[in-house]
Order: sequence, then structure tokens, then C-alpha cells
Amino acid sequence: EVLTGFPAYHGKSLNEVMRRAITADLADAQERLKQCDGDPNLVEITLNCLAADPTERPQDASVLAEQLADHRTGIEQRLQQERLSAERERGAAVAREASLLNQAKWERRRRRLTTFLSLAIFLTVLLVSAMAWSWNEQRRRHAQTKSTADTSIVAVQTAMQQDDFSLAEVELRRAQALLDGGPESRTP
Repeated sequence: EVLTGFPAYHGKSLNEVMRRAITADLADAQERLKQCDGDPNLVEITLNCLAADPTERPQDASVLAEQLADHRTGIEQRLQQERLSAERERGAAVAREASLLNQAKWERRRRRLTTFLSLAIFLTVLLVSAMAWSWNEQRRRHAQTKSTADTSIVAVQTAMQQDDFSLAEVELRRAQALLDGGPESRTP
């Protein structure tokens, strides 16, 4: 009854139930047991207890108690194995999670390092570009100053040929100031 929800002898009327009990008609009960969702080992023990032939039933209560104790031990062992299996699965899940967290941590570090290196490369390129621009600018200014100084020297030579020594002196000072990088170098 515990396994199937019905008593061993079941019928529509009391007379039918009594007839089945008198004739030991357990076919319906045995069929219900075979169809129930109970533990297969417990169903087998119960079917043995309901056997029509007394030689197929447990010899006495001690044999039945031993079978039930063995059944209980088996259930406890299965439960213990399931617990251990669940613990192993939990442990594996924790390990997987830790691995994923560690992987994520390394991925963040890798991204930060990549960003840092990209920034360092960008700044290096920017610095080299600024230095190249500055060097070109210095060369351009030097060429411009030299050109202006050359023009002033030509003006000095022209003024000296024309015996205009005061103009030659002014142009000479101007050329000297340009070559020394003095304040007059900024005047065109």
C-alpha cells in the first residue's frame, strides 16, 4: 500500500476484496507494484513477500529484516555516493569558476598591458615626430639666418665698393648679430 497507494487486496465491493483475500489473488497488487515508481529493490522484496507460494516468500521476519537492512544500507551507500559525487561536482564547479575568474583577471591585465604599450608607442612616435619637426625647424631657421646673413654680407661688400662705410658698418653689425643669434636676427 505504501508503494502503490492501494491495499494488497483491492476491489469495488467488500465481497470482491474478501474473495481475492481468500483465493490469495494478488495479481492486481503485483502488477501495481511492477508499475510503481518505487525503488526496484524494495519492490522486489515486496513482491517476494506477496508470493502465493510460501517457499518463494522470506522464511521468517528475521530474513525480511535482513533484506530490509541490506536495502537500507544500499540506499545509504547510494546517497553517500551521490553526496560525494555532488561534492566533486561542486568542487569542480568552484575550480572552473576560479579558473574563469583567474582567466578574466589575466585578460584584464593583458588588456591593460596592451593599452599601456600602445600608449607608450604612441607617445614615443609623438616625441620622435616632435623632435624631427624641431630639428627641421632649426635647420630651416639656420638656413634662413644664413641666407639673411649672406645678403647682409653682400650688402656690406656693395656698400664698401660704393665707399659708404657707415652703411657697410650697419650691415656688418646686422650680419654679425644674425650669425650670433642676437635680437637683430629676428628683423627681416
